[in-house]
Amino acid sequence: MSTRPATRTDRPSTVRTLSLGVALIACLGAPSLHAWPGSATTTGNSCSVCHGTAEQWGGRRLSGLLAISGTTKLTDLLTQLDGQTRGPLETFDALPGTTVELSVDVLSSTDLMDEVIAALQFKRLEKSGQQLSTSNFLSWTDANPDGSGWVKQDDLAVPPGVTDPYFTKDLTANQTGTFKFLLGVNSETPVDVYDLEFAIAGVDGGGLFYSGKHFYIAVIAPELLTDQAVTWSEALSADGYVLQVADSPEGPWQDYTGGTAVIDGSNVVLMQVSGGTKKYFRLHKP
Repeated sequence: MSTRPATRTDRPSTVRTLSLGVALIACLGAPSLHAWPGSATTTGNSCSVCHGTAEQWGGRRLSGLLAISGTTKLTDLLTQLDGQTRGPLETFDALPGTTVELSVDVLSSTDLMDEVIAALQFKRLEKSGQQLSTSNFLSWTDANPDGSGWVKQDDLAVPPGVTDPYFTKDLTANQTGTFKFLLGVNSETPVDVYDLEFAIAGVDGGGLFYSGKHFYIAVIAPELLTDQAVTWSEALSADGYVLQVADSPEGPWQDYTGGTAVIDGSNVVLMQVSGGTKKYFRLHKP
């Protein structure tokens, strides 16, 4: 994970746009007071603390405001290493040392009323891997160009690990559409599946609201530079796994019948096989 947290700064409000920090109205203040709340700048509390639960200001959690787009597969880890059961989630594949374009749709909803002032949030960058090891962390960089509107937020006064770095993007009033975030996956990132989240927080005629959408980034092994076939262990075979091969990480997958050594057990591995053709391999339990 990134070892240097970003800076959360106080920001004045605007008439038509509102940063997520501005949207984070202090639970003890009035809804018309748009300023960074102490609960965000000194504790690292999520936007959901006020926007999703502050009953005195209409804080409520909504669903159906966001959709993850631009992916081609779902991943179901069943119970994650952190104990959460997310069910099938949209998944972006990424190789270490590359940039992945994350895409989220902000949708219109009958649950919102009157003028809606809100902002997007991209978070959970500090969390560990959820499939292979809790010692694995996503090493990342902000790959967005200047003017993208994404702002890295955090408080340098709070010790690392107490508050997490996250990004916000202002939306204009009642804005919907598709929004992109370019995330650099550094070369030292371990192969694993990482549980990240886009969220939206804001205020409408009914008060504060919050909605989040989880998704996965599956970091897959870089290609091996040698010309070789993949193999796998007899122990995996005895446990009911089959080794499958495809031309892309999306499949279609077929059982692999060649070779007899050991694959490392990660989700999807890109390798060079005989003749120099690039193939994708996975372990699958029917």
